[in-house]
Amino acid sequence: PKEKWVFLIRHGQSKWNAAKREFDLYTAFGIIDHGLTKKGAEQADELNKKMDEIKWKIRPEPMYQAFFGAKKVYSSPLSRAAESAVIGLRNHPHVKAHGIQLLADAREKRTMMGMDCTGQFRGSKIISHIQSEFKEIYGEVPEDVKNVKVDPNDALHRWWNEKGESSSGFAQRVDQAMKTIMFDQADSIIVVCHSMVIRHIFRRYISPEFSRKDEVTAHDLAYEKLQNMGVTAMRIDRTKFECIQSAALMFDSKVLRSKKNERRPSIVQASGDSKSDLHDYCEDTKLDTDSKANFEALFSPQHHNSDTESLKIKREQAEKVVAGKIAFVHQRTRSDLGLGSNSLSHGKKALTPGRQNTIGSSPTNRAPSTRTPENRRRSPENRRKSRIKIQMKAKHFGSWPIDESRPTAEGGAKAENETNQAP
Repeated sequence: PKEKWVFLIRHGQSKWNAAKREFDLYTAFGIIDHGLTKKGAEQADELNKKMDEIKWKIRPEPMYQAFFGAKKVYSSPLSRAAESAVIGLRNHPHVKAHGIQLLADAREKRTMMGMDCTGQFRGSKIISHIQSEFKEIYGEVPEDVKNVKVDPNDALHRWWNEKGESSSGFAQRVDQAMKTIMFDQADSIIVVCHSMVIRHIFRRYISPEFSRKDEVTAHDLAYEKLQNMGVTAMRIDRTKFECIQSAALMFDSKVLRSKKNERRPSIVQASGDSKSDLHDYCEDTKLDTDSKANFEALFSPQHHNSDTESLKIKREQAEKVVAGKIAFVHQRTRSDLGLGSNSLSHGKKALTPGRQNTIGSSPTNRAPSTRTPENRRRSPENRRKSRIKIQMKAKHFGSWPIDESRPTAEGGAKAENETNQAP
């Protein structure tokens, strides 16, 4: 089918999430591939109950009809995701009949300190490990949880990363997972995965039309964390790279807005920014009227769709002016807060009155260097003092050959024979 539904579910609370909150360093960094906590299992059970409530409605919304009619259910092979899929989706019609299939490319990004993203089992051992985790959570494992089938064929190899994963490597892997999902014959698919995977998918694949139509939802799903066992639905078009045509939260799911993202500009894609996005960004950074006009010129359709030489020159000029204005605003802001004038750490120099009106230009008032080869050399007196210090240290520690012919702290004549000089 040209269009299909894809449902992304974030896993329940893991032992890693709880350890970070409680500052339990041993659990956070001494254990790999963390499973669910009891609270995480309760969150998965809560989703299962919500599914039962909506499933028996007379006429649920089309989005929920597609969810219950899903013909394929994938899960990340990491323990917390696989356990969430088994517990939360055990009463789903497809899971009851065909089970869950592991998808190695849907695993979380492995960061430098991300011990929870390092796997330890392959193939059928993953299923045995999950069952042992269920015994710790429940004591006596419920029959409907025990009877869920898990297909580990995509995790028979060493599917995890031992070291930190680069951003480009992570992007390529998620792209491969999206290809698997998009070219699957099923017209409705459920994937249980992780927060960074979900955010990357929305940043990379959201369409400009949807980002303009519903800026709040587009921003939240691209930059904020989905709550544990939160569910989001995507309507995708297989014929387009920016395939996400619409998206919505399901089963009363919420996003966890962080303070650092409260005033983040809602620019999801540079090629699809709306006028209101640009207005908000200019207001947040306190740019003047000329800068607003130049900033809007950067993202106008005329610039993106025309290749004439004059427009290219205008665009380059606008980029320089806007970059200089933003650098100057950041510099003034830091000086007002008492943080110093060297505000930019992006490899570009901030714009100051003593410099040219371009980014990266060298200062015009810099005094020439007064150092010359003659005054760089050390004087004989300084060399003599350094040699005396070395000899005193060697004499104290007894590990350096002492040259008696050289002048020492007590004084002495320099011998003519210097064959046994100290190194």
